[in-house]
Amino acid sequence: MAAKEQLPSVEELKHSVASINFLADYLFGEVDSAIKQQFKANALAQQHPETTAIVKLATDLIAQSHPLPPEELLTVTQLATKLSEILSKKISAKQVNSALQELGFQETHPNQSRSWQLTEAGTAYGLVLATTSKTNSWSGTRVKWFEKVISPLTEYFSDHTDVPSSAPNGRNSRKPIGGAPQLLS
Repeated sequence: MAAKEQLPSVEELKHSVASINFLADYLFGEVDSAIKQQFKANALAQQHPETTAIVKLATDLIAQSHPLPPEELLTVTQLATKLSEILSKKISAKQVNSALQELGFQETHPNQSRSWQLTEAGTAYGLVLATTSKTNSWSGTRVKWFEKVISPLTEYFSDHTDVPSSAPNGRNSRKPIGGAPQLLS
């Protein structure tokens, strides 16, 4: 019979938890408590792999007590694609992020320059979710958006004519996508 892995001592856990709590507060600030709880649990399991089974139970309970809404949540890239179709002009994810910031729905995270957080007004249109990269060891938060944010974004891009109109290849074109050249009469 294989020996059970010994759990870390109470003192080791206290030290780890104190460090993880400090990091969570520093990295996530005013983020939803469920996200912080999941981050803390995953960080503890990463620091002390022998706690993985216990942490899995905890994160499952956190997920059950904080279910996601039934509607699909969209990334900024998905919003850019939908807006490009609606407005018949190319809208990039970078432009969508800028628009969401100008509309007052998100702001850059104070501790991470390439990370966004919801504003109070933005909580009506999106959620902050904990996420882990599938390609590397990065984990953090990501803002995802409800479909209802498309309406104020469409209005924003309609009012801001400085957004370049372009075909999917990035060049202005008179030729319709996937069709013959349009004849002018």
